[in-house]
Amino acid sequence: MSFAYPEFLFALLAISVPIIIHLFNFRRFKKVYFSDIRFLKDVEIETKSRNKLKNLLILLSRILAIIFLVMAFARPVIPTENKATAASNSVVVYIDNSFSMSAEGEAGSLLEEAKAKAIEVGSAYANGAELHLLTNDFSAAHFRNLSFEEFKNEVASVQSSPQVRNFDDVVSRASSVFDAAAPSSLYFISDLQAKTSTPRESSVDSLLNIYIVPVQSDGEANIYIDSCWFDSPSRLSLQPDNLNVRVRNAGSKDIENLSVKLTLNGVQRSVGTTTVSAKTYEDVVLNFTNAASGLQRAEVSIQDYPITYDDHYYMSFNLANAISILSVNGQSASNAAAKLFDSEPNFTVTQVSDGRLDYSALSATDLVILNEVPSFSSGMIAELMKFVSAGGSLLFIPSEKPDMSSTNELLLAIGTEQFTRSDSSKLKVEGVNLKSKVFKNVFTQWEERIDLPTVSKHFGTQTRTTASSERLLTLANGESLLSSYRMEKGNSYVLSAPLRDSWTNFHRHALFVPAFYNIALNSVTNGASAEVIGSNELIPISSRLGNAETLEISNQENNGSFIPERVARAEGNGVFVHDQIRTDGHYLLLSGKGDTLQPLSFNFNRAESDMNFLTAEEFTQLAKDLGISNLEIVEGSTESLASQVQEMHDGKQLWRLFLVLALLCLLFETVLIRIL
Repeated sequence: MSFAYPEFLFALLAISVPIIIHLFNFRRFKKVYFSDIRFLKDVEIETKSRNKLKNLLILLSRILAIIFLVMAFARPVIPTENKATAASNSVVVYIDNSFSMSAEGEAGSLLEEAKAKAIEVGSAYANGAELHLLTNDFSAAHFRNLSFEEFKNEVASVQSSPQVRNFDDVVSRASSVFDAAAPSSLYFISDLQAKTSTPRESSVDSLLNIYIVPVQSDGEANIYIDSCWFDSPSRLSLQPDNLNVRVRNAGSKDIENLSVKLTLNGVQRSVGTTTVSAKTYEDVVLNFTNAASGLQRAEVSIQDYPITYDDHYYMSFNLANAISILSVNGQSASNAAAKLFDSEPNFTVTQVSDGRLDYSALSATDLVILNEVPSFSSGMIAELMKFVSAGGSLLFIPSEKPDMSSTNELLLAIGTEQFTRSDSSKLKVEGVNLKSKVFKNVFTQWEERIDLPTVSKHFGTQTRTTASSERLLTLANGESLLSSYRMEKGNSYVLSAPLRDSWTNFHRHALFVPAFYNIALNSVTNGASAEVIGSNELIPISSRLGNAETLEISNQENNGSFIPERVARAEGNGVFVHDQIRTDGHYLLLSGKGDTLQPLSFNFNRAESDMNFLTAEEFTQLAKDLGISNLEIVEGSTESLASQVQEMHDGKQLWRLFLVLALLCLLFETVLIRIL
């Protein structure tokens, strides 16, 4: 036991006062004579004994009252067993202000309860300690050394944040503010959501004492839009489309007849309903027809309470008028491909001879078809390789009598297998890659005896299986009739036979139309933008830009804008937004001249939507399993938190106990004097 004010112990000399009073209390008795005092003597003896005991008890109560009162003023303390905690004078209070903290607790929202507990923790260190506030924003304004009054003001200003931080990130950030050689304390006030609060690293500074202050919600109800995606990477104007919506139920009760709405450019275009069982998800397919060409802003929404931040999902994409196809034809080349695309309004086909190719037209082309071109110049090979690398698609149809040297040079440049020889074996297609983008969803049901294309002659290839190559149609001898290859941003498709009756019947087969149609569709990469706020991933830029051009990201709803970090890499340009976006919704990427380059949509991180929480015991066990020993759970009401924290830091205060004992002694003395 130690004393905060040991000088008060000198006041114990005051116990001599009641002792002196007791010793010099010579009260004289008056004699009264009676004729017969035989019975009075017995009464006198009994009264003297009783008074003597009473006086001794009064003396003892007075002595103890003085002792207890002096001890109370001396402020006795039983020191804490953790010496590092007692020595700690640097304190970080972390408030979990993620979206999951908007759930309701016993005293309103969990965030408000966490803020109240943070102030109680700070009040325990109001005299002399270095207070720091930490939230998911990792704001430097919060993280500076604060007085208690400043600390209270900063806590009051804390709002929900889209940023997601896990336990290890918070510990690492808190450790960075302290002197490495001095003990310090971190108070982690959180709902202990399993996804973000689970400790995963054991490298915690031994001088950092971690105190977990849990705040718990009343329930686990939350239903949210997990993700959305299209079946096809390309969108065509005025064409039917399907949007897949995954709705997840994180609560413990089934949700029936939930309405899922799709809004496109502010107009509701589709509605679906679903029933989602507890702790599962359901995929809802929303059917709609794309609008005319141009910028498309899509919003999928549901209704849920009290956690509403994840009830909206934003996507955006561009719709082109038509897919641009450039067919470079050799002399007397087959026109089977041109006939197919000419009959479709969603395609614009331009045909040129191999000797009149304008290389500047490649930048505005989605798909280049090399249709029976017999030979290739080095300049043409270089331009076609550049076209594919930049994201273009190329379909190669060989000539009946190709120049093998220049043909193989081209095939090598665009990352495909080279031709070896002409094979006159009559073969049938025996394999169709139904998992590929070209033939996916072409067949509703596959039959083993289905009639497939045949070849009378074809060009053999050097087999070179890589992760970027894919066989689409495989012949009976194992060689390919149609293959696809990925090179950087673009795709190449190689047919091993000309589209002539003397070589193959593929151009007359039912598979020809969906194969070439899907090759053309996949040449357009107008996939939807649906970025995650707080993610550090690079957002690619599809437009070609000057090296010094400054970009801007704008939100038309609140007229806000900022300049993102632009990055130029070998695989293309992109931007980082870091933590500059805090509101979900639709944005625009603008050039330095103010022209719209591409739409961007941002959504809140769904990690906070999962309503699985750790109990204090589970969290402690996980920490112990990682070897984290300097961790303690602090539970209790908000009102008692300050005294709990002060007791952990300063030790167990006993002055209240001694004050109560002093009052009891005085009460006992009063009872002795008045009643007995």
